[in-house]
Amino acid sequence: MVVSPAWMDHRFMGGAVLPAVEAMHLLAVHAGQFCSGMNGATIRQARFDKFLEIAPAMRELGAYCDMAEHSDGTVAASLLTRMKTGSAGFTRTKVHARVVFPPKTGAVESLHLPMDSAVTLKDACFHVEPERIYAELVPFGPAYRNICQPLKITDKGVLAVIQAPDDPMTGRNNPLGSPFVLDAAFQAACVWGQRFTGVVAFPVGMDQRRVLIPTIAGEDYACRVIPVRIQKALLVFDLWILDADGQTREVALGVQMRDVSGGRVKPPQWVMADR
Repeated sequence: MVVSPAWMDHRFMGGAVLPAVEAMHLLAVHAGQFCSGMNGATIRQARFDKFLEIAPAMRELGAYCDMAEHSDGTVAASLLTRMKTGSAGFTRTKVHARVVFPPKTGAVESLHLPMDSAVTLKDACFHVEPERIYAELVPFGPAYRNICQPLKITDKGVLAVIQAPDDPMTGRNNPLGSPFVLDAAFQAACVWGQRFTGVVAFPVGMDQRRVLIPTIAGEDYACRVIPVRIQKALLVFDLWILDADGQTREVALGVQMRDVSGGRVKPPQWVMADR
């Protein structure tokens, strides 16, 4: 798997890590090559177990896709790496991401977010400029700085405007659309968590992702972040991504986010609401 230069801008505690959105893309593409009956635009039971770190000089990922096709037509796919440990050279397998793809056949549930819920927040909003997001809250490099207007935040959620950047790697056959859009939606949810829980949270899983119309490079999208269940140890959101015509392009439901730094990464005081 060839390393995209953009991935070097996706950072955690000073090092580059494979974005969850790219792990889903890799699994969708590779599983789809072998299991033509699966629905690659729908993901269920996603889990992002461990970061896959990317060294500065790395040109290819030493990772592979493990798949199992079940009798009901679902396909379980995992992104794995293997490494030898200890003087005896035992091989250790590490699971970085796991997803389930449903079969193409069967009824598809309609998903719709009312327009007033998608584009408005009723209470007075706290605003955060994109420059400050990427300087102090989500310190990613330029490729992943795609929230392009000030975030509007209340305790009921976030409204974000996201631009899908032009990137030569996104011209690949990607049934999930531009990976940058959902990543920016995760960032918006991360900022909400910093403000209202004092936690810098990364995505660790989601119940379901549905790509209705793939997002494309060069377009702007609106994102609505809705808190669903908020606890100190786990933040759960629904994320809705819409285009300029108000069409729902993709939905991520039951997105689970938590602090994966062991408390070492803290939000700045200025972003936190009085609690």
